[in-house]
Amino acid sequence: MISPTVQRRFLLPLLLFAGCATLDPGGSGTETTTGIIGAVVNDKGAPQAYVQVQLFPEAYNPVQDALASPVDTTDSLGTYSFMNIRAGKYTMQAVHLSNGTRTLVSGIYATGDTVMLPVRTLLTPGSVKVSLHSGINAATGYVYIPGTTVLSFINNRTDFVMLDSVPAGNIPEIAYSSTDGDAPTAIRYNVPVTANETTAIWNSSWKYARTLILNTSATGANVARTMTDFPVLIRLNAGNFDFSQTNQNGADIRFTKSNSKALPLEIERWDPVAERAEVWVKVDTVRGNNATQSITMYWGNSKAADSSIGAAVFDTAAGFQGVWHLGDGADDPIRDATVNGYYGKSPATAGPQVGEGMVGKCRVFDGVNDYITMPNTANGKLNFPQEGYYTVSAWVNLDSLDGSPHLVVAKGYEQYFLRFTYFPSNTPLWEFTEFNKVNSWQTCITTATGRQWTLLTGVRQGNKQSLYCNGVLVDSTPSIYQNPNLSRNTSYDLSIGKLLEAINLPNNNEGYCFFKGSIDEVRIISAAQSPDWVWLCYMNQRTDDQLVVFK
Repeated sequence: MISPTVQRRFLLPLLLFAGCATLDPGGSGTETTTGIIGAVVNDKGAPQAYVQVQLFPEAYNPVQDALASPVDTTDSLGTYSFMNIRAGKYTMQAVHLSNGTRTLVSGIYATGDTVMLPVRTLLTPGSVKVSLHSGINAATGYVYIPGTTVLSFINNRTDFVMLDSVPAGNIPEIAYSSTDGDAPTAIRYNVPVTANETTAIWNSSWKYARTLILNTSATGANVARTMTDFPVLIRLNAGNFDFSQTNQNGADIRFTKSNSKALPLEIERWDPVAERAEVWVKVDTVRGNNATQSITMYWGNSKAADSSIGAAVFDTAAGFQGVWHLGDGADDPIRDATVNGYYGKSPATAGPQVGEGMVGKCRVFDGVNDYITMPNTANGKLNFPQEGYYTVSAWVNLDSLDGSPHLVVAKGYEQYFLRFTYFPSNTPLWEFTEFNKVNSWQTCITTATGRQWTLLTGVRQGNKQSLYCNGVLVDSTPSIYQNPNLSRNTSYDLSIGKLLEAINLPNNNEGYCFFKGSIDEVRIISAAQSPDWVWLCYMNQRTDDQLVVFK
C-alpha cells in the first residue's frame, strides 16, 4: 500500500504546474486539448525512474491503427506527464524496460482540464491463455488488449493463443480481429490477471465470466463432508449481476467447473425488470471444509440457446424423484423438475395463489380449500416401502398459530407426511410421520413458529427416523402411536396443502388439514440424506447464502 506521505511526495510537485480534474466522460470535445500526469512506484513503494510510459486511445488496435503514441520517461520522482493531448478516452501503459515490471490504467477521460492519475505500482506481469472458437480466422486473426501494444497472432492454431507480458490487475477487455478486415469483437470483458500466473479464458464465445467460490469451511457453510451431485442455488441480483448483458430469459447463462467442464443448470426464475434470478446448478463434487473450490459463470453470447434443464440438475440417478419449485404461473401446471414429470394440479376453485417465496416464487394456501395433488403417484416412485430410505423436505411459512393442524406434504395419512400440528402436547409443533407396520405411526416433532420461513426435512433410514429444522437435527427418537382400526395405506397420490381424505378418528377429528400460509421447494428423494447434506441445503438456500461467494 502506498502511504499518504509517499503520494504527497510525488503529486505535490505536479500540482504546482497542473490543475486537477475528475475522471468525467461528459462534455468531451475533439477540439479541446488537455494534460495527463501521474507517477509510478516499484513494489516496495519507492519512486521508479526510467520507466517508459505510453498513452493510447482507448480503442487502439496495435495492428490496424498506425498511430505515433505519446511517450514519456519517468523522472527521479517516478512522475510523467503528457501535455496538449486531444480530449478523449485513453489508456496508459507503463513498462520498466530493464526488469519488465509494468502497469496499466484504463478508462482515462481527458475532457479539457489536466487529469491527475493516481500513483500506480509496477508489478511483474502475468499472461492470458485464450481458447479459440470456430468463428475465428486462424490464418490472419489475432487477439489483443485494446488500448495497448499487447497482442498475439493466432498463426493457424485451433486450440488456444497466449497473451504474454500482460499487466497484473483487471483488464477491461480482450478482443479479436484479423488482417483480412474482420471487425474487432470483444472476446471477454473484465479479465483478472495475477502477477506470475496465467489466467485461462475458456468458452471464448461468451463475453463475460465470473468466479463463484463454494465455501464449505468454517467461515462459510461449515460442512466437513464432501457432497456429490449437489444442486447449488445461485441467486442473482442487481448487486452481483448486470442483467442487461444477457439474452432474453437468461438463455446464455452457463456454468463450468474450474477445468471448463460444463455443469447442468436450471433457471427457476429470471426477472430482468426486478433484477432477480434463481438458478440451480448441479455440482458433481462439493468438497467439504474447503474455501477455494470454485465454479465459473458465463454470459454474454447472443447466439447461445437455452440450456436450462431441470431433470439434468435434479437427477433421478441421484435420488430426486419429485421436485416442485412451486413458482409456476397461477394458471400453469405445477411442474416437477425431475424427469418423472409428476406435474401437480388444483381444482379451478382451489388453486393456491403465487407469492414471493424463499427461493423465487412459491404457492400461498388459503387454509380453506386450496391444495395441489400429483396424479398417478400412488404406485409410482414416490411410493416407498415401510422402513424404506427416503427424504422429504419443504420450505414453509405458516400464517398464524391458529389451533388447527395444517398439512405441508403427504402421501396419505397412513404412509408418510410433513405437517403442523398441536398433537400430542397441545402446543404448536412441526411433525414428520411414517405409518409403520400394521397400525402405528412413528412421529418426530419439534416446536413450531409462525410467520417465518422454515426448512423442514424428514429423513427415513430403515428403522431410523429423523426430523431437521433449518438444517439442525431436532428429533431422532420417534414416538409411536397405535390405532388397531387402521393399516398402512399406499393408495393415495402425493398432495401438498391438504390430505386427500379427512382424518375422522375417535378423539381425533382433524379433517383435511388445509395449510394456511406459503410453501416452497418441495422435494421427495429416494435416499436417506446425511446430516451434512441437510445442513448444506439450508446454508445455501437461506437468504444470506453462506455457501456461494461471488468473486
